[in-house]
Amino acid sequence: MRWLIVLLVLFAGCITEKKVNTSEGDIAHAIECKGRHSWADCYERAGEICPYGYEVVEKETEFNKTQEIKTLIIRCE
Repeated sequence: MRWLIVLLVLFAGCITEKKVNTSEGDIAHAIECKGRHSWADCYERAGEICPYGYEVVEKETEFNKTQEIKTLIIRCE
């Protein structure tokens, strides 16, 4: 039973956010949506971070051995 719980947690994925600097020197937010999370989940998180709107600086999808990783970099308005 423990293994089942561990596997569910690993494959569930998560959404993380960190502040980054753009090439222009502005502060932006990098949002990573892993596993089962969709682009809609990433955009929902972007709206929570920037309630007055945001600009998408970059959008990228990567695949590793176990999951899909979607990265959305935004700049708040």
